Amino acid sequence: MGNTYKLVMVCIAVTWAVFAGAAPSQDFNVEDWARENIRSSATQGIPITTSLTDNKHYLLNIYLPESYHQNTDKHFPVVYLLDPYWDFNAITSMLGALVYDKYIPELIVVGIGYAGDNPDFGSLRQLDYTPTVNKFDKNSGGAKAFLSFLENEVIPKIESDLRVDPSFRGLVGSSLGGLFGLYSMFERPELFQGYIVCSPAILWGRRWIMQREIEFFWGDSKELWKDTPARNLPTRLFMAAGEPETELNWLYEVQAFDRLIAHRKYSDFSYEFHTIAGVHHGGVKFPTFARGLAFIFKQYIANGSTGQH
Repeated sequence: MGNTYKLVMVCIAVTWAVFAGAAPSQDFNVEDWARENIRSSATQGIPITTSLTDNKHYLLNIYLPESYHQNTDKHFPVVYLLDPYWDFNAITSMLGALVYDKYIPELIVVGIGYAGDNPDFGSLRQLDYTPTVNKFDKNSGGAKAFLSFLENEVIPKIESDLRVDPSFRGLVGSSLGGLFGLYSMFERPELFQGYIVCSPAILWGRRWIMQREIEFFWGDSKELWKDTPARNLPTRLFMAAGEPETELNWLYEVQAFDRLIAHRKYSDFSYEFHTIAGVHHGGVKFPTFARGLAFIFKQYIANGSTGQH
């Protein structure tokens, strides 16, 4: 009860500061929080502010494995989760079973959500996760800024304050979050070593992400035709969509992207795509997360990585 009370009081104080006109501290000590806690909740997290994005105020929802406090020599890979206000409990609830079955190592989950009183998640995420501005909705196109926030502030904060294995970072996103995952993969190929992309919004910007992949594949080459890519893609990608997701041609858009990327010959790239029967846009996340975690950590497990430093 004491730990929960402390965390709740921190969040109340930060929320009050936001609405009083003062920005919450950017230097909240995650290390101090980790000494007394194992996990935050999907709605109460650690505040972080930034000048890099228009949304500015975020919450980090953090899950630590049980052995984090028991084995102080061990370092853990990190999975960064978009939309934690919806998916934090879903993904953290399956970790114990996947570790038990030896599909994944013990790991840390860091969700990046939004601070404030009753935040409009739909509006906030649309701005952060989309790579282009929609001419009919100017609240969009902030993916470049949000990726910079992750790369230059969130990840360094986590890796300085927690016992992290920096050799492996994963990124998990669904729908617009899945679109952001693909965007991140082509913009910063070496930032994350594994991606789980669930029902990505391929149709955003009239298939903008497909054009971005083509540009990435060709690079600076002036050849008219080519069979091999200009550069490698050193990561693992697991992508899935629900078979019933036929509204707006959603499933077919995802399948079109799959056909585009599946036959590329990117070196150092591992990829799987699944169409999952019987689950729609919300429910498909559960099998995607479970299968995706096993896939992105397959090589990590095979290499016998222990996190011992």
